[in-house]
Order: sequence, then structure tokens, then C-alpha cells
Amino acid sequence: MKKTSEETHERNAGFYCGEAVKTKERSAGGDDLCAGKPPVAATESGVAVGVAAGGNGGSVADGGKNVDGKPGREWPVGLYVPLVVYLVVQRLSTREAEVAVAESAVARLFCGLAEETAFQVRDHANLARAVAALGSAGMTAVNRLVVGEAVRRGRADPGVVSGDPTVQELPLGYPHEAGIVRGLAQRCVRVAARIGAGATKAVAVVTTAGQQVLRSVKEYHLFAKTKETKEVVLERLLNETETLLGHSRAVAEQVRQRGAHLFRQAVATLDRLDQVTRQLLPQIHHWRTTGHVATEKILHVGIPAARAYLRHKAGKLVEFGFKYLIGRLAGGYGFGQRVTQHHDTTMPVRLLTAYRALLGPAATPDLLVFDRGGHSAGTCHTLQAAGIPHIGIQPKSQAPWLVAAADRPAVVTQRALMEGGIGTLKSTAYGFNRPMERSLETLLRPGQQSFLALNLNLFVKDLTTPNRHTQPLTV
Repeated sequence: MKKTSEETHERNAGFYCGEAVKTKERSAGGDDLCAGKPPVAATESGVAVGVAAGGNGGSVADGGKNVDGKPGREWPVGLYVPLVVYLVVQRLSTREAEVAVAESAVARLFCGLAEETAFQVRDHANLARAVAALGSAGMTAVNRLVVGEAVRRGRADPGVVSGDPTVQELPLGYPHEAGIVRGLAQRCVRVAARIGAGATKAVAVVTTAGQQVLRSVKEYHLFAKTKETKEVVLERLLNETETLLGHSRAVAEQVRQRGAHLFRQAVATLDRLDQVTRQLLPQIHHWRTTGHVATEKILHVGIPAARAYLRHKAGKLVEFGFKYLIGRLAGGYGFGQRVTQHHDTTMPVRLLTAYRALLGPAATPDLLVFDRGGHSAGTCHTLQAAGIPHIGIQPKSQAPWLVAAADRPAVVTQRALMEGGIGTLKSTAYGFNRPMERSLETLLRPGQQSFLALNLNLFVKDLTTPNRHTQPLTV
């Protein structure tokens, strides 16, 4: 007799957690990660998938279009959890993951589909919805489960935590004024084309003004050779940009008054560009009059939160992107968060906050290690008041160390491992640097996804390779 679709869904969901799902009561027994979560299986892939499946499954389900009483079947979370894990670990696109689960024996074995020949619903569109629904918060929640399980199994030592700020570089061109204005004009022209001339006659005016700005940008690049000529062309370019913004505001207001709900997203884009440019143009005028770059200078109208950071590296004086605080537990497991305050002296306290968000509000490390940029009397006093017995921050000037001389080699070792961990995270294997996402909301996910990929790979390695500081693992 032919199996029903419900039976097939149940059987495949069972494979993803490492064993067949028989009853709901079974999820509360055995060696579960927590009550009501999928059991951890006695295989490397089953453990990794079981940990991930115990994370933010509700968020994945909420991201579907057929949930919460809406028409259609509920979102089959069990069908997508292992494939999302495989996608994260291998750093695949959704289309590559779709091909992998259909053709790769390794992927099919990992997802429990080694004997499946006909059932195939994991298309790239639904997989993209699952990843988007998981989001940055979901990746953080799953990473918290992975690190917590590594601590429980003795593969990560929560007693030692080290941290360091770094920059997540974004795929931005060099942010000179003409290039930033060109990005603004291109977006205005695209929005005008999306609205169409039928909505309002002012759309054609926006298109014409945007094309004029683009012509002036080309003139600035190709024909303005001297400093005086560049100043003249840039002055005209800024005036044309203000004219373009005036026409864009008029289009947004006319479409809004007509109640054209079909163009709601286009109007929101015009409003956002107008808000960004109201901050950008004064910054450009400040640079032209004073010769100094304004504080919190906008580098890209599409990603206004990106900033420039002086790094003084060999061959790379400045990095453009987001500032991140990276933390590392002894054992190699990492975590981190994007920070908006740029002063390094506040970073050790933020590291402790992120550490406790990861392991629990009562968690306190025995040793906290940070570079000398985080040293200040107030920061050290705050960390001591939090109950940290050993603060491994290299002091500035003639200030005394807060750790004994016998503990300083351990501080140096942890600093070296921290720098190596950042280099690993920024390698092409994990995609921390230069993510392909283009909005602030989606750009937050690749950072947390990189931590999750790093920790999952390390977790699977620890399942098969005994750690020299612990006893061999028995699953």
C-alpha cells in the first residue's frame, strides 16, 4: 500500500534526529539536550543535528507561509533542520544545498536520506525561507546550544575566556564621495522604474535627474584630472543630488497620498534614502570645507551602519564594515556580537556580558583575557566586582598586572590562540568577511552563522578525536 504524505513526513523527520520518531513522549526521555527536544543520536551527524534541532525550531516554523492557522500544511521543521546544518557547515548557497541533497552521497547520509529515492521537497526556495526564518537570533540560539553541549561533554572549558575586537569587512568599494552619490542615484532610478510612469508624472523627472547625476559622476571619474576641476564637478554633482532628492520626496508624497499600496515598499525605500542623505550631504560638505572626515561618516547608502576603522595593518590601513567583539572559550569554541560603541576600554565588560548570555547569568570565568586596549581602572574594577579572580589584561604604562607572574604565560597563550581563532573565522571556509547580503537585517546573520559553522565543525571533530586535556568521549 502506498504510504501517505503524513507517514513520509514523520519518517523523514525521524531520520534527521538520528532515530525514528515513534511517539511524542519519547522526546522527554533518554539523553536529551533538554525536555521536549529531539534526542541526541549515537552518531557524529546525529549529535550535531540533534543539537541544532533542539534550538530555534519554532522560529523556523514561524517563517513558513502555512502556519498559525493559515491555509495549508504546517511547516515540516524536521525536513529542513539537518539541511540547514549541512548548509551552514559547508557554507553552501540554497541552490547548492538543493543539488547536494539530491546528488551527494555524503549530504544524503548526513540528512538520513541514504535509502530515499523518490521523496524530494527540499527545494532552494523553501530552504531559503528556513534560513531567513532562523535569522541572526536563531543562529545565536543554536550556537548557544552547541557551546553548552560542548561544555557539558568536557570539550570546552568555561573557566577561561578571551576576547578581542575585530572588523567584519563588507564587500564595499572605496567610499569616495562621487561613488557614494552614484549609489544613491542608481537606487532612486531603480525605484522610479519600479513605480512606473503611470503612477505619477514626477517619476519621469526623478529618472531624468538620476541619469544626470550618473553622467556627472562619470565626468568626475574620467575627465576631471586636476584638483580644481574635481572641486567644480563635485560641487555641481552635490547640487544635482539635492535636486534629485527633492524630486524623490515629491514622488513619495504623491504616491502616499494616492494610497497606492502596491508601491508601499518603493515609497519606504525613497523615505529611507532621504533620511540617509540628510545625514550624508552635511558630512560631505564638512569634509570639503575642513579637510577632515566627519565622525560616524556614512560609507554606503545601502548599508548606512558601515563604518571605517583605522587598523594600521601591513598593506591595510583602514577596514570598512562592522565592528565585532569576538570571544573564545578554552577549547576553541567562539561567540561574538556586533558592537556600536567603538572604545576598546568598554570591551572586556561587554565580553563578560556576552559570556553570561551564552552560558547563563550566574556563569563567571576564572580567567578573562583581553588585549591591552581594554585596560582601564574602571573596567578592571567592574570585572573584579563581578567576581572574576584573574583578569589577564596587559596593563598600560606603569600600571601593575592583575594576575600573578606564574599565570602570565597562560595569558600570552590565550592571546595567541585568540588571534589565530579570528584568522580562522575570517578565512574563506566560514564566510565571516565579505558576506553577500546587502541589508543590515540580513548582514547580521552571516556573522552568527560563521560562529555556528566554526563551532559545529569543532564539535564534530571533538566527538571523534579525544581532547588531550580530557578523557575520551563516549557517546
